[in-house]
Amino acid sequence: MLVRQIEVSTRQELESFIVRLGQDAAAARTLSPRGLSRLINVSQMDAREAAILRQELLTLGGEVAMNEEVARRRSGKTDVIVLANLYQLVRLVPRLAGLSGQLPELGRDLERLLEGWDHFVLPPLECGRFTLPVGAKTFVMGIINMTDDSFAGGGFLGEPQSAIERAERFIAEGADIIDIGGESARADVPAVRDDEEIERVIPVIQQLAPRIEVPISIDTYKPRVAEAAVRAGATMINDISGLTLGTGTADVAARYNVPLVLNHTYERPKVRPSTPPRYDDVMAAVIDFLGERIDMAQRAGVRLGQLILDPGVAFGKSHEQDLEVIRRLSELRLLRRPIMLALSRKNFIGSVLGDPSEDRLEGTIAAASLGVASGADIVRVHDVREVARAIAIADAVVRPGGGRYAPSDSSWPRPAAAAGENARPDAGSDRLPVRIQGSRENLWR
Repeated sequence: MLVRQIEVSTRQELESFIVRLGQDAAAARTLSPRGLSRLINVSQMDAREAAILRQELLTLGGEVAMNEEVARRRSGKTDVIVLANLYQLVRLVPRLAGLSGQLPELGRDLERLLEGWDHFVLPPLECGRFTLPVGAKTFVMGIINMTDDSFAGGGFLGEPQSAIERAERFIAEGADIIDIGGESARADVPAVRDDEEIERVIPVIQQLAPRIEVPISIDTYKPRVAEAAVRAGATMINDISGLTLGTGTADVAARYNVPLVLNHTYERPKVRPSTPPRYDDVMAAVIDFLGERIDMAQRAGVRLGQLILDPGVAFGKSHEQDLEVIRRLSELRLLRRPIMLALSRKNFIGSVLGDPSEDRLEGTIAAASLGVASGADIVRVHDVREVARAIAIADAVVRPGGGRYAPSDSSWPRPAAAAGENARPDAGSDRLPVRIQGSRENLWR
């Protein structure tokens, strides 16, 4: 007899294990929610309502962790961690609906979260004549800097033809998006005037757009630059400001119906905080900030399905907080938007390895691969070939059916489905796999 732990994160994975034991599919669907536990954080909950929540969960076999002093006094606010399995949470929701105060609202929030675990499908991003099917793969965004002061070096200021050639090389190496920027994000170098930034990026976009078969993203927080770039052929806006300077880029994204990347940041562009940022919970701060920015962008007219979230690695965070954001990236799925991870050659990698920016390839590959496993949909990188190859393996591991090999009688090893082992019933489907929130599972619909 062998006793071992199995690693599953979704109902589908657990149901597969149960069916292999000889249980029928219907029984597996009934049993699987009891075997999937989740930790859910609720911030600043009324002490009396937290006590009611705890009592309701105890009757279902779950538990709630909270500040015991607040709980004893039955007054004040407390953060709460809900400890329960999926089965208990599903039964909790209707109980909360019949209670008073904010408990019914908590129940609705839980219901939306539960739907996200097993059924949430992200729509494709519409980038002009291009469509990016979110969840089908991790998209690689290649960086083209029309600057001479990027922290990573390798800028093409005054060399538009070299920039075009690099972009075409990136596409041959596996880039799905080309991101072109005309100003360094570094706070220790001056901002570039709008007209100068336009002069740097527009000639490249104008020449490149008709020649390539992938979307072009404009990396700018300036509305004039964004609009000029979109009119020249860009079909995505990557705004590092997180709308801290207003909704100008969102207005442009709405007007031209192009995707907009919203970045978490602690301060406006080109402003270095006078004191190190402090967060009680860095991921909670990221989620709260980006949730507010989603609302701002929608009020400006941007469709929800055209918004992409960047947790802002290296934007107002310590190196340890950068690592924590990557470690906890899956929590950002709560906002149900595609996630972009921009961590290429950044200083947290140098902090760990002790290497300069030009020698951080292996660190970038490791961090990007872990990001994919935690929910990244897009990775923004300088080293396209190497990262794209690594990401292809990460996708093959975390997205069932993600391998790109072509099985044949003479090939070895063959995928299990081709060998008749645990074949997926609809393995021949031409439908794209889609990612669901809270996991790396792909559902074939």
